[in-house]
Amino acid sequence: MTNINPNTPISDACHSRKCQHLYLRGNFQQDMFYDTFDKTNIWNRLWLSARATGIQILSVIILNNHLHINGIFPTEAQRTNFKHHFRLSITQYHNRRYQVHGTLGTRTFKHGILKDIDDVKDCICYHIRNILHHGISQNYLDYPFSSARFVFDLATDIQKGIYTRHNIPASLARAYLPIREQLPEGWKMNPQGLIIPPPEIFPRNIVEALFICRNKYLETLTRRTSRESSDLDDSGTNTANTSHSRKVPTTDEQIVDFIKGNSRIPIPSMNSNQKMESILQILEEYPKANIRLLTRIFGIPYSTLRYRLKSWHLRK
Repeated sequence: MTNINPNTPISDACHSRKCQHLYLRGNFQQDMFYDTFDKTNIWNRLWLSARATGIQILSVIILNNHLHINGIFPTEAQRTNFKHHFRLSITQYHNRRYQVHGTLGTRTFKHGILKDIDDVKDCICYHIRNILHHGISQNYLDYPFSSARFVFDLATDIQKGIYTRHNIPASLARAYLPIREQLPEGWKMNPQGLIIPPPEIFPRNIVEALFICRNKYLETLTRRTSRESSDLDDSGTNTANTSHSRKVPTTDEQIVDFIKGNSRIPIPSMNSNQKMESILQILEEYPKANIRLLTRIFGIPYSTLRYRLKSWHLRK
C-alpha cells in the first residue's frame, strides 16, 4: 500500500490529483446521525478507516445529514478502498443500533479534485464554516465533530487524550469502537469517547502551513464564504436553512421510534405479514411517508411494496 509522505508539499499532492473532497448525504437529505452518540461513533470510524487504507485527512466535519472529508489519497485504489471501508463500517453501526436494513446515505460518495492550494484552503474553510452557515453553533471551535478543534489547543477537554489502548475503560471501548477492534497502539481517546486525530493521519503542521500561521487561519475563518453571502437578504439576515431540515416530511428516526413504540418485535425478526402491518400503521400515522424510505427500512423491494399497497388501496 502506498502511503503519503508527511514531508511532501501539498502543492505536489494537488498537481498529482491526490487532494480530493468527498461528501456523503442522507437519502432525500434526511438525517443520518441523530445524536452525539452517533456522531462520536462515526468520527471514530472515520479515523480507523483512514488508518486501514493509508490515507491522510486535512479536514472533516460531521453534521446531522451529511459529512465532508478533505483528504490526500495516494492512489485511486486507496480512495475506493477508503469509501468502501468507511461506508461499510458506519452502515453496520447504524443498522445494528436502529435495527434497520440497507446502506446508510446516498448510493455513492460525491467527490471533487482540489487542483491547487487555494482550492484546498477554500475547501477546509467551507467545511468549518458550515457550522456557522447552518446555525449549528455561534463559534466554529465549539463544535466537537469538526477538525478545527484539533488544529488549535483551545479546548482542553477535547485535546486531552487520557486513555490509550492499555487503560481505556471497557465501557468506553464498547460504546465507541467497532466490535472486535481495539484502539491502535499510540492512539489516544478523550473522556468524551472521541479519538484524538493521530498526526500520521491528520497532519496539523500541513494545515497550519497552508495558512502561514494559526492567526491567519483564524482570520480566514472569520470571513464569510461566497456561498454564505448569497444567503443574505437585503436586511443582512441569513436566509439559509439553519435547521438542516429534510425535504421529506418524515425521517428514519421518527419511523424507527414509532415502530419501537408500537411493536414488540424488532424489524429483522418480522415476517412479511408483520412488516406489512407495521407499514400500514406507519402510513396511518404518517400518510406522506416516503415509500422508498420504507423499502429501505423494512428490506422490501420497492415494486413489491408498491403492488401490495395498491392492493390495500393505500397508494395509487
